Amino acid sequence: MKRMILLVLYLIFGSLNVPAQITFNRSIDDKNWYQLLYSLRINTKGYFCSGISATPYIGKVFLVEFDTLGNELWRNEFDIPGYYRTEVMDASPIDSTSYMLIANARDSTGNVDNLLIKINETGDTIWTKINKDTNFQSYVKIIKLTDDSTFIIGGNINNSNNNNYQNIVLQKVDFTGNIIWQKEYNFSPYFSSCKDLIAISDKGFLICGYRWNVAAEKRDVLLIRTDSLGNLLWQRTYGGNYKDWAGAVIASKEGGFLIEGSKQTKKGFTTFTDEYKGWLIKVDSIGNVEWDSIYGPDNIYFRGDFGYALHQLSDSSYICVGGVDGAYHGAGGDLAWVVKTDRFGNIIWQHTYTRDSTKHHYFYDLQPTADRGFIACGSTWNDSTWQDGWIVKLDSMGCPYGSGCGATGLVVLPAPQKENLFIYPNPSSGIIQISLSPVQGEATCRLYNAVGQTVLEQQIPAGTGRLSLDISTLPRGWYVLRLQTKERVFSGKVMLE
Repeated sequence: MKRMILLVLYLIFGSLNVPAQITFNRSIDDKNWYQLLYSLRINTKGYFCSGISATPYIGKVFLVEFDTLGNELWRNEFDIPGYYRTEVMDASPIDSTSYMLIANARDSTGNVDNLLIKINETGDTIWTKINKDTNFQSYVKIIKLTDDSTFIIGGNINNSNNNNYQNIVLQKVDFTGNIIWQKEYNFSPYFSSCKDLIAISDKGFLICGYRWNVAAEKRDVLLIRTDSLGNLLWQRTYGGNYKDWAGAVIASKEGGFLIEGSKQTKKGFTTFTDEYKGWLIKVDSIGNVEWDSIYGPDNIYFRGDFGYALHQLSDSSYICVGGVDGAYHGAGGDLAWVVKTDRFGNIIWQHTYTRDSTKHHYFYDLQPTADRGFIACGSTWNDSTWQDGWIVKLDSMGCPYGSGCGATGLVVLPAPQKENLFIYPNPSSGIIQISLSPVQGEATCRLYNAVGQTVLEQQIPAGTGRLSLDISTLPRGWYVLRLQTKERVFSGKVMLE
């Protein structure tokens, strides 16, 4: 009998082969220099991070690798001759023993050059290529193309006719750093900025960022689609009346793309009192909005100047990274923030993270790990004197400690306020009634099928407390109904028999 019980336990638990979830929360403490970790890549040894090590006056390339327990394996920092400050913005694996880094380097005259640096597996430089285009402003993102061992780089460049405006630029380089082609996207008189870049299935590219009307103080999310040679196919903008922007884009498993950004929901008396919410925008393959979701607590902001992270997980949920204004929420400093949503943008959980309540904390990159957790990197710093690199391993629920989410160093944000939304009859044979608290202001009602496509949309006047929808012409199955006002999103499931 004992052997039988052991066999059953083995079949139930042993055969699952689920690795234990490791968690840690560590910083690189060096009082003479400050470190920022902008980019994180997972390799066979653990986690490779890149960024900058600096004083207020000079900055070096900073590279560090950790094992899967968060122990430092090695670090390497070095100057680039002729430059007093060099920041590594992103890294792409070349193979199992080398990386391609992109960096922005400033010389003593204030001019910025852009660097490609090839390093080996311990951070030693193999070669460096310098782009001395005087109009070029910044490298932002690099991705390796698997079909021909080349790289695509997204960045920003001054408008050659007016240096007060900035254009987006796309470069293709070979494995030795030589430029194959370069394309510039001019949206003058707007100031435009690249924040993320992906390669898509037809060998074209998708760029997201923002387009800014400086005079009108209005900024919109910008999405650019190109072919495999960088030729512009189309552009789309999304936004409200204030300053919105995007920092990450991914291809969705349901088709189309998902954009992560920030939406300004309230204009304050100064820029420090403006309020923002997290913003997910789901678009189809040609950029038409299928749904969008405004989420998170008041005064969410994103580190758009440094980096974003957005991933879709195996269960089709999304994991997103941003920040919370800690002063607004009663904390001693800004807080790193991670949220998990379902595939329609409804929050599953959200947490903020710290190492010390008197410091500011930022995540600049995050990657899912094999144990279904997450690894994030960034920086933690006080207002004036020092700044530490920061790496945090989270479990699948976003907790940095194995004992759960109540430990020091973690603030659990309150769940979004829920309102009663009654859908009846449910299941339904065709006509459904929707009853809820009277809508404050106009609202939009959308119905989504099982793969996230919008199959019905209807505008709802202010003050409406009951709504009738005819869904009898739709195929049978499950649907998600979302009612979105300016302030809240209500949702519920509907079964059509």
